[in-house]
Amino acid sequence: MKCFIGIVIFVVLYLGTAQAQTYIQLILDLSGSMYEKLPEGELKIDAARKVLTDFISELPTDNLNIGLRVYGSTTGAMDAGACEDSQLLVEMNGVNRDALLGTVKTTNPKGATPIAYSLQQAGANFQGLPAEARKVIILVTDGEESCGGDLKTALETYQAQGIEIDLRVIGLGLSETAAKSFEGVGTFQNALTADEFSTALQTATTAESTVSNSSAFPFEVSGNLAEGQTVEYPFSGNENTPILFQLNHPNAMWTTLQVVNDLGDVVAKADNASNGEASVELAFTPQK
Repeated sequence: MKCFIGIVIFVVLYLGTAQAQTYIQLILDLSGSMYEKLPEGELKIDAARKVLTDFISELPTDNLNIGLRVYGSTTGAMDAGACEDSQLLVEMNGVNRDALLGTVKTTNPKGATPIAYSLQQAGANFQGLPAEARKVIILVTDGEESCGGDLKTALETYQAQGIEIDLRVIGLGLSETAAKSFEGVGTFQNALTADEFSTALQTATTAESTVSNSSAFPFEVSGNLAEGQTVEYPFSGNENTPILFQLNHPNAMWTTLQVVNDLGDVVAKADNASNGEASVELAFTPQK
């Protein structure tokens, strides 16, 4: 059996013109503790406003629908109704940049932290959306639930209705105890600085495309694969060794995945124009 070293295999993704819609609901903590400081000395609310303003200003508009819910903004923490103080102030209907920015800049912290109630209300906002749409809730909080709600029960409420939502939780300077309260609840990141918050927010809103090789040769590339983008895989191994590539692209209706060798020859191809699946496995055997 011949052996060859250093051959470069290219994986190319071609996207179709129709892409699935993405619906994101931001939930912003506006409890009174947002006036506390992060370890670097910046007020949590100031850091949140700065990062969210930059984030919203740069949002793309194609196939994106982003809304904003806040809790704790109208009722004092000890007042009646504090645990139902949660409002969707910007609907998930396209990207209303002015409304999003205005809400972030002018709505002030005041009350309690009714996270479970807010998650239940947010889940209801996703009812009736297309099944193929990507659905995301991004919860930004500086504390744990303060109203006795159960976060897992809140999630199970709409999961039982067949609504699949990707929950991302971003903590703002959470204590170790508060951080533990989110164990097993979505994907969690704790940010101690404005820069860490910005990174966490970008990660939470990125629909990752992953091309991986499940053969004995480790290979994985993650990130946004644009149409026609090439992922380079330096293959080292025996001729005729089967390789299996897997593509996961949850936010696009791709049309073709190609594997091309260093001579430009297409050695394997998978088409997906007909069924709209978000993942595919593509097997091929390299030839010298």
